[in-house]
Amino acid sequence: NDIEFPAVQSAAIAKNIHYKVLDSSPLYVHIGPYQRNFDQEEISMRDLLYSTYLHIPFDEYSKARLEIEIDGYKMKEFKQTMAVNHYGLLSYLLQKTDSFMFGNKWQIELMKRSGIKSKVLKNAEIRMHLLLFSKEENISPELEKMWKPFSAQYLSQVQEDI
Repeated sequence: NDIEFPAVQSAAIAKNIHYKVLDSSPLYVHIGPYQRNFDQEEISMRDLLYSTYLHIPFDEYSKARLEIEIDGYKMKEFKQTMAVNHYGLLSYLLQKTDSFMFGNKWQIELMKRSGIKSKVLKNAEIRMHLLLFSKEENISPELEKMWKPFSAQYLSQVQEDI
């Protein structure tokens, strides 16, 4: 996301790793049928304060996201949080509890298959970014083969070359 990107960018440069921003997305909220805001048209930070915030464990970069402020609320103000290191369990908890997860547009189709709705978080100006990292400036033949199917599935516009 915008908050973590400068640190990730600096680390990539320091380690001589090449990167390319492939796409950007608004900040989404993924919610299941037991989430109290499931049928709401819009969701704000205030709507989520008393639900369980599910997230993958924070790393050195993602800890900065706790300071993100949207509509006067910081991410660290959620009353209940749970770190989950298994994507299948995240999906299950979203389906069966009054929980939510922040995410991006690249997750929408996968979430939809499990009955989970994805909605853009109201008044969130922060953007999520999909990055490609590589040790070499030129891409490998393996990446060339998978590029078109990947871009057709996940990117706003199919990019012919990387």
